[in-house]
This record gives sequence, C-alpha cells and structure tokens, in this order.
Amino acid sequence: MLFNSCRIIQRVKPVLVPFVLGFFSGFIFYLLLQPLTHNQKERNESYTTVKLDIR
Repeated sequence: MLFNSCRIIQRVKPVLVPFVLGFFSGFIFYLLLQPLTHNQKERNESYTTVKLDIR
C-alpha cells in the first residue's frame, strides 16, 4: 500500500511541481500588484470627483 502511494507520488510529481510553483509565483505576483491596483482605483475615484466638480 505504502509502496503503491509512493509510486503514484513519483508519477504525479512532475505534473504537480510546476503547478505548485506557478501557483505560488502567481500568488506572490498578485500580492505585489494589489497595492498598485488599489492606488490606481483611488486615482480614478479622485479623477471622477474632479470631473463632477467641474460640471
């Protein structure tokens, strides 16, 4: 039983490793980008308020 699961892990590993690495890198990338997008949102909001004031 244990030997069987080890063989399965060995087979799945080549598929799982890049997937996990990609997931982690994507997650880190998302965390890094989040503050930038947040700042962009605030800028857009202030821009729209300025437009409304002009009207």
